Amino acid sequence: MPMLFKPFGSPKKEAALLAGVAEVKGVGDGPFDALLASCDMLQADIEIQVDDALLEKAKNLRAVLCRTIGVDFVDLAAATRRGVLVVNSPAYCVEAVAEYAVGLMFAAARAIPEASCAVRGENWNVRGKLHCVELRGKTLGVLGFGKIGRRVAEMARGLGMEFVAYDPYAPAAAAEQLGGRLLDLDGVMRASDFLTIHLPLTPETRGMVGARELSLMRDGSFLINVARGGVADETAVVEALRTGKLAAAALDVMTEEPPSKEHVLFTYDKPNLILTPHVAWSSLEARVLNDEVFRAQAEAVAAGRVPEHVLNPDAVEAWLKTAR
Repeated sequence: MPMLFKPFGSPKKEAALLAGVAEVKGVGDGPFDALLASCDMLQADIEIQVDDALLEKAKNLRAVLCRTIGVDFVDLAAATRRGVLVVNSPAYCVEAVAEYAVGLMFAAARAIPEASCAVRGENWNVRGKLHCVELRGKTLGVLGFGKIGRRVAEMARGLGMEFVAYDPYAPAAAAEQLGGRLLDLDGVMRASDFLTIHLPLTPETRGMVGARELSLMRDGSFLINVARGGVADETAVVEALRTGKLAAAALDVMTEEPPSKEHVLFTYDKPNLILTPHVAWSSLEARVLNDEVFRAQAEAVAAGRVPEHVLNPDAVEAWLKTAR
């Protein structure tokens, strides 16, 4: 039976899920390098960097299975050179993340976390002091117009918002069909009352939303990030909150996860900065779908079949020649 190595967290869930398909090992089941060298499949997440050095040690590796949409933690070129397939789960949490982004928009716009904390602190009179605005009639800027970005735009239109989007790889018709417009990055920043980020973390997108970009936004605007922490310059976000350029920011992702006490976001202690623990993807429905995709991919690899959602198709031909 093939072996899957999960080099982070507990492997119990995966062991139950892949019963009869693969033997699942975790970091407590032996020396790390020995497990890595003997595994047929590697489960990867943001907690481990699958780079050239790691892949060099994984002599028997057939596939890297990512139970995520983004795979910025995997060196796809290095995997392709070694004939290792890399797969992801591209659709499992589209609805969950889109709903969460809209939920954070409401939370930030209506100061919901601050109001809740005030009640628990017996401060009922906070009602007249909260900075609250409505979503209807506002313009939403969407950075990244893939499946999640488009779903957020659809929801925003249903709430009576206008939207503009930035995505150099999306056709103009994609936005126009939903009643919006594609603009360049600066155009989106200038037009947005709310800005929501749905971009993968790549060398091109790292730090894309920085001090210059935030300065283009309307005073008292709102920032939502449910993508990757590195897309937004966190120091610039904190400064924009301090100056009032941003009325509020709601971040589900950070450059350091989990963050240390010295993380720059913790230097700002006002309630208009909402932080959540990279949980936008986590709904019951998304978890069920993710499990189904993961098991099907593992079954395919174990049987020598090409699994669904291969991210490096250039590796497939070589992979099939060595399939067993």
